[in-house]
Amino acid sequence: MTLTNHQLAASLDEALGLHMAWLRKIFRCVLLDTMPGADMVAEDAHERCPFSAWLGRAMPMLRALDDQRAETLRLLHRQLHDDVRNFCCKLSSGQALQPEDIDAVEISHDRVVNLLTNLKSQAVVLSASIDPLTGLATRALMAMDYLHLQKQCARHEARLAVVLVDVDHFKSINDIYGHAGGDQALCQMAHTLRDVLRGNDRIYRYGGEEFVAFCEVHTAADADVLSRRILEAVRAIQVDIGNTPAQLTATLGCTIAEPDEPLEDVIERADRAMYRGKRAGRDRAVIVAPD
Repeated sequence: MTLTNHQLAASLDEALGLHMAWLRKIFRCVLLDTMPGADMVAEDAHERCPFSAWLGRAMPMLRALDDQRAETLRLLHRQLHDDVRNFCCKLSSGQALQPEDIDAVEISHDRVVNLLTNLKSQAVVLSASIDPLTGLATRALMAMDYLHLQKQCARHEARLAVVLVDVDHFKSINDIYGHAGGDQALCQMAHTLRDVLRGNDRIYRYGGEEFVAFCEVHTAADADVLSRRILEAVRAIQVDIGNTPAQLTATLGCTIAEPDEPLEDVIERADRAMYRGKRAGRDRAVIVAPD
């Protein structure tokens, strides 16, 4: 089962608990002077512990989150078991422990805990940046992406078009079909926008029934063609809600960002263009030049 980033963050808490429970077992063995079990000293102990079972379940999602950190966690987990095995074998054979033996376990333990904590923070941040309904990035990522895409456009001698897409009469959709129907319409909108935009374009759920697209263009005519393509794709949407399909339309406000122009100014201009389209009858695109 694929976990959401929110679920992964909670699962990382579980992993930390499993890890600490395993360390408590080692601590008890040292205090009680008892022989550690095979899950601590066997060569494959790193594959027997409860944390290993968790890691096997979570690894695909961890790799998707941060492949390098996921691999580092796998290696550090094994290193910790190797250090603990050396520690326990010396204890069981009556050998005197050296400070470096204890240091090795402490260092390995700290590395595992710190990495789990960092992965959880990463999952929490990403969870807040992805809309759980549509799976689109949220406005939390827009500012960062905007700066990156502006630089990319400069390298390509292109311009960045910013398109604000607002679903027409969305309140009526909710009133007629209920919030479940409204959610279905938003998901279909997100799916359609993903399909109609090019691979290097970005689409975000801006809030409510609004979406924002960042698209690389070379001329205002390119932005016009892009906007018309979005309009036609939205008009073709039919959301199957109950026995009555709902047909969607949208009003678009489009503008081209100036180099080094703050994102807030560009969004405000696109928003004004979109409201001009609403007042003119909806189901249309209004393209405005920079102020």
